Amino acid sequence: DLRPLRRGKVPSELQPLLDAVDQLLRRVAGDAARQRHFIADAAHQLRTPLTALRTEAELALLEPHPPAVHATLQRLHRSAQRVARLADQLLALARTEASSREPGGSELVDLKAVAHDAAQDWVPRALERGSDLGFQLDAAPLRGRRHLLGELLGNLIHNALEYAAEGGRGARITVRTGRLDDGRALLEVEDNGPGIAPEQRAKVFDRFYRLPGSGGSGSGLGLAIVRDIALAHGGEVELADGE
Repeated sequence: DLRPLRRGKVPSELQPLLDAVDQLLRRVAGDAARQRHFIADAAHQLRTPLTALRTEAELALLEPHPPAVHATLQRLHRSAQRVARLADQLLALARTEASSREPGGSELVDLKAVAHDAAQDWVPRALERGSDLGFQLDAAPLRGRRHLLGELLGNLIHNALEYAAEGGRGARITVRTGRLDDGRALLEVEDNGPGIAPEQRAKVFDRFYRLPGSGGSGSGLGLAIVRDIALAHGGEVELADGE
């Protein structure tokens, strides 16, 4: 918490100390803000050339080309996809950190509506991959930032599509919303993937950490973003076994 200290009734001898602490907190807050702005600006500037690179790689794969370069073009396309998603996630991370420090801005949001919006984006992608993405939605209201909650769910669905099955083929994913017995809102994403070993479950929330030997195009930021958004909403994230 980098807000100025509450003064109240304190001896005058302590005023210089409190002033010095407030100045330090302002400098730290300013440095953190500049770092977030730099990450957001850099990621934003990278998005256009990376999108162009990914598109050119896709076109090159569709056009007639010598068989000898096909594998190279495929690697180029996969790398462009991965770096483009990394830029998107860096932007999301910067937005999450900035929003979590801003007072106010929350609204009454229903996770059912957030999941309904996500279905419009992700069901066509799942069908393209030959995956089954279904939704079981009940009302799950809470106070929060709708765009961040949408980012959270998008990262969970993307992870399920990437890792539930090779290339997403045959993945079965179900998104559920509802309430827990204590009245708290619940968002659940279940898939038929191999899961994550219990001893690894805490590590996958670290930024840029990827499970050894894992495939997919992830960069190790998705679950870190999920955790940060959940904590910013006073929630928690749990990785459990499948069904």
